[in-house]
Amino acid sequence: MTQFIIQRIYQTVIVLFILSLFCFLLIHMIPGNPVLTILGDEATPEEIRMLTEELGLDRPLPMQYLSWLGGVVQGDLGTSIIYREDVKDLILKRLPPTVHIGITSFIISIVAGVPLGVIAAVKRGGWIDGFITTSSNFSMAIPNFWLGILGIYLFALNLGWLPVQGYVSPTEDFWASQRYVIMPSLVLGLSTMAILARQARSSMLEVIRPDYIRTAISKGIKTRVVIRKHALKNAIIPVVTIAGLMLPNIVGGSVIIEQVFNVNGIGRLVLQSVFNQDIVVVQGCLIVLAIAVAAANLLVDLSYGYFDPRIRYK
Repeated sequence: MTQFIIQRIYQTVIVLFILSLFCFLLIHMIPGNPVLTILGDEATPEEIRMLTEELGLDRPLPMQYLSWLGGVVQGDLGTSIIYREDVKDLILKRLPPTVHIGITSFIISIVAGVPLGVIAAVKRGGWIDGFITTSSNFSMAIPNFWLGILGIYLFALNLGWLPVQGYVSPTEDFWASQRYVIMPSLVLGLSTMAILARQARSSMLEVIRPDYIRTAISKGIKTRVVIRKHALKNAIIPVVTIAGLMLPNIVGGSVIIEQVFNVNGIGRLVLQSVFNQDIVVVQGCLIVLAIAVAAANLLVDLSYGYFDPRIRYK
């Protein structure tokens, strides 16, 4: 087990290194000059030269990358070009809304998606199975931004049940925070819930056919007990894998969702920084999100042994 953890951490470090290089090069390929964005088109050549040297943009790209990577390893993500503030502080300010909405949407996806998939498998061929399968396909095809606008129009503007936009921390007002978070979380997690429901249905159909399931039912054990204690345990591994693979979708979807619902989170910070050509902030946000996704995938791999005791890491 220890050897497996060390190996996976080593692989994760390599992946993060490749991602950091990719993010750095991709950001520097964006058209435009951040110096001109700060100073404006009327800046003199001398002002442009001085600010370029101050920001370190006059150095070769390999030197810029190594300097930035060295700072990241030491926990220094640099200073924002536009905000003139430490990037780490900016991220810490914007992180709570993104984490709150992301975790809530992920929990909703699992709590709703997996049971729906199990029910669809148990009721295979019936109207319940058809309804869940059709709804899942429909949910996977709906764009998040369109669903968010529709939710604002229906539940906020027409019915007045939920706030239109914004975010309130649960430390300030817990119940008000839930009202602000529930709609963006549902919108963000709907497609993931649909994918998990389809995967849970497919996995359950493979494990409810063997003889030991029919034998347990024929002995008089209640069907729901057999499904929960025997079938679901054998079918959960593919679902856990898909749930881990859906984490990047939730992280990426936060960019659109936070813009639609006017939430000042990491996703909106990335979008604003791209428009402002604040490459330091974009690089810092991307590497932090990459570390979070890599850590989550590592936890998913380690959870296999918990869900299925037959799995042993050698």
